[in-house]
Formats: sequence, C-alpha cells, structure tokens
Amino acid sequence: MFVFTRPVFYIAGLMQLIVAALMMIPCMLELLTGGPDAGAFLDAALITCGMALLAIAANRGAALTLNIRQAFALVVYTWVLICFTCALPFLTSQINLSITDAVFEAVSGLTTTGGTVITGLNDQPGGILLWRSLTQWLGGIGIVGISIVLFPFMRIGGLQLFKTESSEKGSKIFAQAKTFSSSLITIYLAISLITAFAFHAAGMNWFDSINHMMSAVSTGGFSTKDSSLGYFADLGTGVFWAAILGMLLGALPFTWFMLLAVDWRRALRDEQVRNFLLVVGLACLLMFIWVAGSSLYTPWLGFSHTALNVISIMTTTGYASTDYSQWGSFAVMLFVLLYFIGGCTGSTTGSIKIFRWSIVFIALRQQLLRMMMPHRVSRLVYNGRPFNDDVREAVGNFIILFLLTWLACSLALSLTGLDLVTSLTGALSSISNVGPAFGNIIGPAGTFAPLNDIAKWILSLTMLLGRLEILGVILVCMPSFWRE
Repeated sequence: MFVFTRPVFYIAGLMQLIVAALMMIPCMLELLTGGPDAGAFLDAALITCGMALLAIAANRGAALTLNIRQAFALVVYTWVLICFTCALPFLTSQINLSITDAVFEAVSGLTTTGGTVITGLNDQPGGILLWRSLTQWLGGIGIVGISIVLFPFMRIGGLQLFKTESSEKGSKIFAQAKTFSSSLITIYLAISLITAFAFHAAGMNWFDSINHMMSAVSTGGFSTKDSSLGYFADLGTGVFWAAILGMLLGALPFTWFMLLAVDWRRALRDEQVRNFLLVVGLACLLMFIWVAGSSLYTPWLGFSHTALNVISIMTTTGYASTDYSQWGSFAVMLFVLLYFIGGCTGSTTGSIKIFRWSIVFIALRQQLLRMMMPHRVSRLVYNGRPFNDDVREAVGNFIILFLLTWLACSLALSLTGLDLVTSLTGALSSISNVGPAFGNIIGPAGTFAPLNDIAKWILSLTMLLGRLEILGVILVCMPSFWRE
C-alpha cells in the first residue's frame, strides 16, 4: 500500500508548491496596497510550502510512472488536499471564517461552483477577493490539468491522467502529451486575456476586470460585489456581454480550439458545439419572450439580462444581474431545467453536459425506429463516427448516478431542517457546480452563510462529487480499488 501511494503523495506535494506560489500573488497585492492580510497570505504560503516539502522529501525516490489506479487516486486525493490547502488564507486573514466556512468557500471556488458564505464583498480587502478569483481560475483548468505540464519530464502519461477528471474520452488532437498540455495552457491564457480586455473595455477598472475574467472563463461566478454583475449595471450592458463572451469561451471544449487551428471546417461541423449553441440560443429566445411580456425592461436591456442569466446558468457559472427568481414560474422552471444541461465536455463547465444529452437523444431515436421497424439495422453515429453500446451504457449510468446523488443530497439537506425548495435546488446547484439556487436563503440575491455547518459540509462534498463527475470518487472509495 505504501509503495502504491508514494508517487501519489510526491506529485501532490509538487502541486501544493504551485498553490503556495499562487498565494504570494494576493500577498504582494496586499503589500502594494497597504492591505491588512499580507502576513496572513505569507503564513498560509509558508504552511503550504512546508507541507509540500515534507511530502516530497518523505516520498522522494518513488517510481513516478503512474498506472491507471494511481492516476485516479491522485486526482481525488489532490482535489481534496488542495481544497483544504486553499482554505488556509480564509482562516488566517482578517475575514476570519470558521473551518467549515473556509473549506466551503475554497471548495466552491476550486470546483467553480460559485456559492459563497462571505457577505460584505464590497468592503473586503483586495487580497481576499483576488484569492477567491484565483481559486476559480485554478479550478477551471484543474490542478491536474495545470500540472500535466510537468509530467512529460517525469515520464508520466499526462493525457491519460487529464482524462480521469472526466468519465468521457476526449479526442487526442496532438500525439504528444507535452504538446497537448502546452496548447491547453496557451488556450486558457488566450481566452483569459480576451475576456479581461473585454471587461475593461466595458468600463470596469483593471482589478474588477481581472477578477471577473478569472470567474467568467472558469465558469465559476465569484464576483467582487455582493450584487454580482448587477452592481455594474450603471456601466451599461457592455459588462453583461463581456461576461457572456468569457462564459461561452469557457464552455467550449479546449480540444475544439485546437481543432479550430488545425481544421476549421471540421471544427465548425462539431455536433457538440453546434448543439450547445442551439440550446443556448433557444433558451435565450424563450426567456426573452417571457420577460418581454412583463414590460420590466426595454427590449435591449431585457435581452441583455435574459442572455446573461440564461448563459450563466447553462454554463454553470452562476453570475446574476438581477434577482431572476422574481421573473415568474415559467422562468424559474426553465432555469431549473438548464441546471441539468451544462456546457461541453472538455470545458470548464459542470453538470451533465451537452455530449451526454446528445448520446441520449441519438439512442432514443434509434429505439423509436426499432419499435416501428423491429428488423431495421442501424448504427449509433455521433459526429460522423459510430459508437458502441458501451458508450451509451456509460452515459446512461452517469445520468442515473447524477440524479441519485442529487436526490440523496437533497434528502440529507432536508434532515438538517432546510425547506423543500432550498434542499432540492441547493443540492442541484452543488452537484451541477452552478452556485446560486432558489428560495429565500440561497437564491440569486442570497448567500449560503445562513446554512448550518452540517448542511455546508454536505454541499461541499456534493460540489466535489460534481466536479470529479462522481464515478472517479466512488471508484476510489471501493475496497476492491485498494487491493493488490
């Protein structure tokens, strides 16, 4: 067992060093602006660095060629470890959160969920606001995704490890893991820069632009203001459209951008991207027609509000420009349906994702045709390529497991004393990594702060399950996984 876990602990220690280095960014900001938390971030960085060096020293010399079981163990262990590590600044800073709240905020950030327990964001020091955004930007690409840059130099299958974050198999655009990882980082940096300049061009100062860029491209949703993007409404609708740009870029597959550079004609024919944009457009149109009938806004303002909030939920970001729970029952039901959809596989989004729904509808169509013509022979084809029953079975199993996890979390939350709406939508927003839910407590205008500690731990676990897509966590928890 010790031989099995040694490389896992060693590589996790290297990842902790990355987090320790990132903690120095808000530390420098606090030093430059005279903020109160420079020492707090320095303390957190030193603690993290010390833990990392101990893990590296204790496991130095371990064989660094991971098998598939060690890869899954590394992903799950690293995410849990880094969540607790990223909670340290919330404990040491003047915001002085409890352990429960600090872990919840860190998990919400790293899983790009976006639910928060912090109130009074408008008056918080810049360092703590920047750290919240950094956790989302880091979580968007994934601790493992960033760290595979190191793996080609350590003879570790970076591509194989990256895929363990998702239960689906991605397209291998480039043969070499080094090329893939560098392309991944380049794309993420490129869409981050584009989004930051878009926010600044819309009227935000550079600090708010950078923070919202990190939460938009990671489809996380943290804001520097209590009222989210609604605070910037006076700047005009340009801020909303800058956020929409960042969210859409983050919701598209990273491999699609790689394919776009190699063969743009093939990229434009990608079924997942086309289906995603089709569902987004249809949902925005339906919501706009509904909101336009209420005469709450001028046509352009109404379209901007509906597009922002629909795309925010669809991409599992969680921004809000207004309290959309007041738009009526149809709007609420449409938003709830969007919680189950998500963006594209291979993107920063959560939930079930468009790819799986595409497979479900293709399989359903084949089943209906067989009912009409029992002797008909047909193949299951997606994106011009046939797929077998194993793919259909895997997708079906995941959706069933997703729904069962949502219901189990809802039941557990109800046992803590929460009402039906809060329990159901709180669990759904967590497993989908969306953030805001519905109800008087955790709706678009509320926070998760009033919830009791047990409910917050349940939601933290659910957010992690959603981010790691459930199956990998269950696999690692099985006793047979640890037997030789």
